[in-house]
Amino acid sequence: MKTKTNASLNTNFKIILPLIASLLILLAMPAQAAFPEHFDFGENYYTVYGSPNLTAIVIGDTEFARGNTVTVSINLMNKGLITGFKVEKDLSLSASDLDIKLQQTEFTYEAQKTTAIGIVGFLTSLDPAVKVKSGQQEAGSLKAGEQTEKPFQYTIEISNNAQAGTYPLILTLMYGYQENIQIGGDNETSLGITNLEVGMWYEVGVQNITIPISVKEEARFEVTDVSGELVADEEGLLSVTFKNVGDLPIKDATVRISASDPF
Repeated sequence: MKTKTNASLNTNFKIILPLIASLLILLAMPAQAAFPEHFDFGENYYTVYGSPNLTAIVIGDTEFARGNTVTVSINLMNKGLITGFKVEKDLSLSASDLDIKLQQTEFTYEAQKTTAIGIVGFLTSLDPAVKVKSGQQEAGSLKAGEQTEKPFQYTIEISNNAQAGTYPLILTLMYGYQENIQIGGDNETSLGITNLEVGMWYEVGVQNITIPISVKEEARFEVTDVSGELVADEEGLLSVTFKNVGDLPIKDATVRISASDPF
């Protein structure tokens, strides 16, 4: 529990928050449709609908040559929206000043529902010809409309034997977000609500975003046959046959062979 004191007013925050270290365990749990057990800290004036919505933008080129180790940079933007709300406790015309103020205060907190908190990103490849060499990346928190100041950067290794074409990478994003708020207090004064209590229930959000990269088409040669006979202290002739096993045709190719000792 954290307590923030302002003059003679106390605000107590009571939080139900899944720990980031437990995210993988929580993914196996079904989503809860109702308040979790023991979440009963005060009145629930509203249920607000909406959530964070993270999108990924790749910075720079996404087409690479086989046999290279490259860096893929990805920016995130939160396009979360409040899509609606339902009044859970309708106040009458004779409602107290405390109830009116509590209702207004809860709605202010509920507006934070679209913030993604403690974002963690994992990039994985679906094809063994393309390997992701980097681990998880962290992006902090993003309010709706914000984007990351520093992009995720993942090191990608592309096999020499990778075929030309498109390879989908899966960016898995995990974060916390505010699910609901309950609020309570003792009295409404000129300074505000005395002993204001705010109960915050957080859930875990998961998004999977496909990041396509492509391997360039190019010519590629293999030696398929070598013939000839070499005798010490004499010049000889070698015949070497090459085959283009790549994706692009080639004309007027030139081959150079570099000799080393004892040749």
